[in-house]
Amino acid sequence: MRLDHPIFQGPLPVELELAEIETPAHYRDWPGGAGLPARLPVWRVQAADLSPIVSRGTIADPYGFEDSPDAEWISSGINSKSYRSLALGRHGNFFYWGFSADPAHMTASGRTVFLNVLVYMRGFQGARPLVRREARSREWAGIYVSYVRRAQQGEGVADSSQLGALRKYFPDAVLSRLGVEAAPLAEYYQQNLEYLQPAERGFGFVADPDLAALQVSNRRPELLERLATLLEERGPDDAVVLRLFRQYLPAEAPRSAAGYAAWLERNRARLFFSDVGGFRWFLAPP
Repeated sequence: MRLDHPIFQGPLPVELELAEIETPAHYRDWPGGAGLPARLPVWRVQAADLSPIVSRGTIADPYGFEDSPDAEWISSGINSKSYRSLALGRHGNFFYWGFSADPAHMTASGRTVFLNVLVYMRGFQGARPLVRREARSREWAGIYVSYVRRAQQGEGVADSSQLGALRKYFPDAVLSRLGVEAAPLAEYYQQNLEYLQPAERGFGFVADPDLAALQVSNRRPELLERLATLLEERGPDDAVVLRLFRQYLPAEAPRSAAGYAAWLERNRARLFFSDVGGFRWFLAPP
């Protein structure tokens, strides 16, 4: 929980009633969970156990949530998924309030923070989200591998029903070489993390062979600079240059060496990469 976030600071003063709970065991199965302490600080938002009359609320996928500059992860909530799963957050002019109780069933601090959220969001009127969700973050590659690892615990080999269920998380091009085996899959995705792109069909990720050959990440500014060099060296009609431009850059990026260099110089500070937006670079508004 980001206690320094504006919704906890005002305009109404907030007195958070913090307590501690035992860290849910399943949190340790998710990325970063192994290092969690034995107990976690929590803030009670709803006044009591309202399960007979109020649903449990909802959470959002936290992986890649903040890979656009108009998104903020603020807090998780106790849930059946990851300790990072989002219960409070903002994307553009949308605020995600995952707790389900209406104000009458909130704690005093819950109501206060809810009112602060309304005030906070007035500052984002008309600020439509910069990207739409098109894909899962590459962090899910490691999570899919962890499914295989857990299935193989004990005998060391998953049974046939588990294998069939797990295959959907990996593209055929990867399975044909590595099989449904945790160790080689983990090595593949660790080595190719910066080159990943979504599989053409279904779930899963596969390394972009052109990026792997160039040894340049698709999500780091080095790609933008490398494309400038490739334009000069190979020209705009080179097959690799054309594909990388079409797949990763905004449509307005010029494909002449001089035009692209000038465009990049003007817009470098506004460019950002989003996995969830489709594994592409986007141009933020001025």
